[in-house]
Amino acid sequence: MGPKSKITENQQYTSAIELEKEKRYSEAVKIYESIVSGNPLNIDAHNRLMVLYRKLKDSAKELRTINRAVKAYQQKIESDQKLWIKSNREKAELSKQLASSLGMLNEKGQPAYENETLSKWKVRLSRLKERMAKAKLKTKRPIKKAVRKK
Repeated sequence: MGPKSKITENQQYTSAIELEKEKRYSEAVKIYESIVSGNPLNIDAHNRLMVLYRKLKDSAKELRTINRAVKAYQQKIESDQKLWIKSNREKAELSKQLASSLGMLNEKGQPAYENETLSKWKVRLSRLKERMAKAKLKTKRPIKKAVRKK
């Protein structure tokens, strides 16, 4: 490698944590965004982005971050499940009917396993949407016109 070796993901994460401690949130966000663009499955970077966007009161970016994290994680889980089924076809076929009758398969016929991290993100997403809806209602309150006395 040349003199400018690539900074590892772990080093980037450590730098971002330090920036957070110094309350340099915008700079930390840039690093976390860089991490998740290179590794969409980095749970820690996604979590820190969610926290920072909340601190920065940027609900739209927090929403985008949660949706992006959920999508990436769901795709990974689905891909892993398909790979396992493909390499364990006999076992998968034998257990599919039982799993289906027990309600253990999703609408795509795959195991309906809900990862703990994914569950937490979905709860966070639901709460954020509720907060955003409440905030939108507050801004849409009718403005009372002043009544002139004659």
